[in-house]
Amino acid sequence: MNYLLYQSFSFALCFFTRRRLAGKLSLLASVIFLGLNYPAGNDFVGYFTNYDCIVNNICKQSIGDFELGFNAINFVLGGLGYQVMIFFIAAFNIFCVYKFSSYFNNQAFVFLTVIGVVAWPLYTEALRQSLSISMVILSIPYLMKKRVIKFSIFIVLGALFHTGALVCLIFLSTFLNNVFARIITIVIFVLSLLFFILPVKTLELILLLLPSSSMAYEKLMFYASSEVYQPQLSIGFGVIPDFFLVIVLLYLMSKGRSQLNISWVSQGVMLFIAFFVIIGRGMPVFTRLGWYGIPFVATLLSTVFEGGVFLNRIKVNHIFIIKGIIFLWILSQILRPFVYSHSAYGILQQELIFFRLADLNDQSLAWVAAEKCKTLHFLGYPELCTLE
Repeated sequence: MNYLLYQSFSFALCFFTRRRLAGKLSLLASVIFLGLNYPAGNDFVGYFTNYDCIVNNICKQSIGDFELGFNAINFVLGGLGYQVMIFFIAAFNIFCVYKFSSYFNNQAFVFLTVIGVVAWPLYTEALRQSLSISMVILSIPYLMKKRVIKFSIFIVLGALFHTGALVCLIFLSTFLNNVFARIITIVIFVLSLLFFILPVKTLELILLLLPSSSMAYEKLMFYASSEVYQPQLSIGFGVIPDFFLVIVLLYLMSKGRSQLNISWVSQGVMLFIAFFVIIGRGMPVFTRLGWYGIPFVATLLSTVFEGGVFLNRIKVNHIFIIKGIIFLWILSQILRPFVYSHSAYGILQQELIFFRLADLNDQSLAWVAAEKCKTLHFLGYPELCTLE
């Protein structure tokens, strides 16, 4: 089972004493897992259909469903083959995380926190958003140095792959002053609680504010009208590690508030808490916006694991308990895909491309996509299939 092997290896590297070597091994393992696995995710159906339309002119849906940047990648790299394109996307994402991890003393921990916790739902499934988040990751040094133009350019580039990157424009408040940034952080938290309490009313208000011709409006309308994606309370055992992680994050923000760079980190962490932990419980699809906060969560949590350039190491009480809570949360996220039958099925079907070399051509991939569609119907998820 490639997924668990990768996660176990990544976990072990966090305790490797040769930190830089551990970072390079994390990079290598990520390239193998994300770049050299044969397509097994559910979103593969939609991505291959889009690719097939652009490259082979075999169209089953409008390519307008995807953002301009991702369609451009299909135009530029599609001629090399679908799997080659996937490899380049994976390599770019991993390079961005590796570059980001170089700012920290424990690079392997950053890999585990940024890639490991969302290795399946984001870096295997949501390819467009993975590229978008990579652009946000590249913007973080400019956010820290308050270089507003370069930061904004990367956010706009990220929006070319997934419009969700625009949520990161809230960080512009940190360029003004810390007081205003704190106010924005508090507003985000209050609005997330409002959405959790009154999800339908809040969603209707958001739709009223968005242009009806925008992609964001179309997607929100789809989510609101879909039985699968519409607002519904989702609380299970996973809320327990989430709850304790939030306590740890708030504790670390309190202990580290004397550091000059804490305001933008705190805002990113609050973005994560608002969408990943709170709003995501009322409407799970919004968890995806919380993914943009994960690099900031990694930055704050790294202060317990030797710190780095962005934030110094924070002295805390009961450090072993805090580390235990952090690793418990990471483990809960690694195991989370197994809760969903369609994700568990995909993980169990994963295999390296070396065992499927004869099936890398577009005809074989089209057949695999059709079979995946049938499987999704059988598992009770027809809305995840775009071929019918």
